[in-house]
Amino acid sequence: MPLILAKCPRFKPTWEKYQKLWQGEEAGIYNDLGEFATLIVDSYAKQDIDPTFAAFALLEEVLVGFRPIPTAIPEDECVFNIPF
Repeated sequence: MPLILAKCPRFKPTWEKYQKLWQGEEAGIYNDLGEFATLIVDSYAKQDIDPTFAAFALLEEVLVGFRPIPTAIPEDECVFNIPF
């Protein structure tokens, strides 16, 4: 999540509230990304596309730059588990 927080600082308050909800426990990558997706969808509905641009810029950086996702994600949970 550090990379997402760096690219989309507006997500930080949502992320902090979400972490308090989980009381320090790991929620899992799908739940974590679901929280970010909710921010994107809610913002888009308000015609605020900045988080959407941030999400796609992040995705482009990860895929085009071949940078590893900076978290330990089990292979079977990897969002980018796309065979080439």
